[in-house]
Amino acid sequence: SREPVCLDPDDPIGVFPGPSDAEACHAPERWRETVSAEAVSHLRREGWCVIDGFLSGPRGGGRSGADDAGPAEAGSPVKDGESRDRDWASSLRDEIAWLSSVGLLTPNRTHFANHAGERYLFSKPHVFEADMHDPDVRRRVPLLKRFFEDTKRFLPDAFARAEEEAERKHRTRGMATTEGACEESGEASISENEASEKVFPFPRVTNLARGDEARVVKLQHNKGFGGCFPSHYDNPGGASQRLLTCILYLNCDWKKGDGGELCLTPFLKRNVKVKPLHDRLCAFYADRVLHRVEPSFVERFCLTVWLDGEPGFVNTPEDVTLRLPKSVLQNPDAVADHLRYSATQRSLSRAVYREVYESSLVKCMKDAPGCAEMLASHEAAVQAVARNEPLSALVEALRERKAFAEM
Repeated sequence: SREPVCLDPDDPIGVFPGPSDAEACHAPERWRETVSAEAVSHLRREGWCVIDGFLSGPRGGGRSGADDAGPAEAGSPVKDGESRDRDWASSLRDEIAWLSSVGLLTPNRTHFANHAGERYLFSKPHVFEADMHDPDVRRRVPLLKRFFEDTKRFLPDAFARAEEEAERKHRTRGMATTEGACEESGEASISENEASEKVFPFPRVTNLARGDEARVVKLQHNKGFGGCFPSHYDNPGGASQRLLTCILYLNCDWKKGDGGELCLTPFLKRNVKVKPLHDRLCAFYADRVLHRVEPSFVERFCLTVWLDGEPGFVNTPEDVTLRLPKSVLQNPDAVADHLRYSATQRSLSRAVYREVYESSLVKCMKDAPGCAEMLASHEAAVQAVARNEPLSALVEALRERKAFAEM
């Protein structure tokens, strides 16, 4: 292997030694094609989408669904006869692996406060990461630095362009049908916004913010040995402005049995399992899609981009406070329809999915420091809901609908 390039005699780590031939493949403008209208339509309808061949371009696919929605060849390793040096995704993986080898990735740590207000900092076993906002990391990895800069504008622009195309296609297809139906019934036609919200109930991604502070890029190396993540939302509330999570997987040789799948739990909908295939991007709403990572038994690489919403668009008072009149509490179907697409689902998520939270915590932490405290805090949150009789009855009704959706 090549020695690191040391620009400073007092800095023995230096910069990534290369090769960096993948510079010729660096083409973020291609994201306007790989983030398709079909992918964003799926995102707006279901809360998530999968895009294969994200960095390699349209030849890599661009599927919008899950692994059971069709063949997943686009996310496969580099084909025979292609140069690995010209594979952008593999080169990003190499830079992350190098950062890990020289000790610049640190254990993933979670700030945790229990119901008594006591604060802790716990590490997830076998999972290491780095934030690209750290200038000491950024200066050492040229391709990751370019990717970090690209996500500031190219990535939100790609989602916004695809959304505009998806809505335009929907208007073209639906205009004649809607007008014909209204003429037959004698009813007034609904507005374009109302029609769009019915077809695309999740928030608009044209409201993604731009700029250096409007996104975070984290690099991750899961060293295997069962390393995983418990169920959580990437935006739990409060001051966070995260709207969209985009995870790019960088695992050239992943195969069934290696583990590390991403498990999405859309509220009161069917669970979705996403394989961490090479050059595959999975996008989902940070404040509305519960998710976890299954134990990984081999090394697993990825990078995560969190894109903020525009000021005032995320964690509004309606998003963070669950207000349900007694009359509404007595109509679980209406509540379920609302919570499926609302960030207020976070208020009841632990109670509705209590076994999922608990089992994923045990898988992740096992006998590690913090396991007992996290389990106790989870149980306290569940019991707090149980003590509220009307809310407890609603939760049990929602759990019935959850079980039906999972059949």
